Amino acid sequence: MLDKPTCSVPECTRAHDCHGFCKLHGGRIRRHGDISAHRIRGTLEERFWPKVNKVGPLPDYAPHLGPCWLRMAGKIRGYGNFRPQGGTQAHRFAYSLEFGTIPDGLELDHLCRNRACVRPSHLEAVTGLVNIRRGYAARYTGFCRHGHPYTPENSGYRPSGKRYCRLCQRERGIHRRRKALELRNA
Repeated sequence: MLDKPTCSVPECTRAHDCHGFCKLHGGRIRRHGDISAHRIRGTLEERFWPKVNKVGPLPDYAPHLGPCWLRMAGKIRGYGNFRPQGGTQAHRFAYSLEFGTIPDGLELDHLCRNRACVRPSHLEAVTGLVNIRRGYAARYTGFCRHGHPYTPENSGYRPSGKRYCRLCQRERGIHRRRKALELRNA
């Protein structure tokens, strides 16, 4: 009978789980990049900052802000995650350490457009509508996907805050009415 494979770490007798490591050592490699790393104990700040890379990339959208500070631990939908009590987004925790609580009715906007960034100077408390508009403005370069310029006369805003091209909307309406007319006459 063949012996079950064990962890490739010397002196570890646990069963092999994946990539040659047991669950314990595999988890340490995924979380910390090192099998000898242990859970960091101490205050919330002492647990938070060791998992932040403060020499991250310069944001393409706003290089004048300086390098991003990237949360290197767990992420959910691109946002750094931190679970002190129940769980919170890491950028919200970093902001509250620097500036205090986030005012009611406001949310944090990443000025650098990098969700994993936790640098407090890259965060600003704004209304949801301002945050949405800034996000769209960062992604769109002044032209709709069909090449029409976004001018004040050609731009409209949906209740959600999303901008749309009035020329494209007009063309879609004309196309829709032509199709309906063709179906009636057929």
